[in-house]
Amino acid sequence: MTTTIDQARAAKKAFQTRLAADFNPAASPVNGIGLGHDNDGYYVSVGLLRDPTPAEKRKLPETCDGVSVKYHKTGPVIAY
Repeated sequence: MTTTIDQARAAKKAFQTRLAADFNPAASPVNGIGLGHDNDGYYVSVGLLRDPTPAEKRKLPETCDGVSVKYHKTGPVIAY
């Protein structure tokens, strides 16, 4: 099934809500949440500051509301 942009937007919002409940913002490995697109449609794209601990990894889902969640280790994001 191809994921539409509207489904991915709704999943992104749900993911952000879930993340806020599961992580302390100051200690979270997540440094950005967006949307991506591939052959299967849209997905939630999550940038990671660092590798999550095993306990954190259990709180990071592979899907959210039926939409794929893909993680990318980006490190710190710095504006110049």
